[in-house]
Amino acid sequence: MDWGAILLAAFGGGAVVELIRAIANRGKVKAESEKIAADCIKTLGDAYEARLLALNTQVTKLDAKVATLESKVDELNSELDTREVTIETLKRENADLTALVEKLSKDVKCRDKRIRELESQVKELTARLDAMNGNDGSTAE
Repeated sequence: MDWGAILLAAFGGGAVVELIRAIANRGKVKAESEKIAADCIKTLGDAYEARLLALNTQVTKLDAKVATLESKVDELNSELDTREVTIETLKRENADLTALVEKLSKDVKCRDKRIRELESQVKELTARLDAMNGNDGSTAE
């Protein structure tokens, strides 16, 4: 085996040409790779910018919705407070009226008792009066 022939075949067969071409094109390849990297960065930047814009729009809509719901909650809390005050007022009025009904019921019972006592007295006095007048208790009316 002849080393000279092998070396001549290797250098003469285009390997050296390709090696020289690769060295010469190294700057071009680097520029192309940098351009591709810049294009990727721009594409990703544009995609992220579009996504960020969409998310900002969504956040703005959600902020408006939250503000509306917070306002509604405030209104409902105010209405609830008003209703609770009304309920407490009505409970006090109900207690007062219940006490008044009980007092009036006692008064009616006392009056009924007094009426029965007076009716009994009237009967007794009528009987005594009839006895004094000589009537036997049967009067023609």
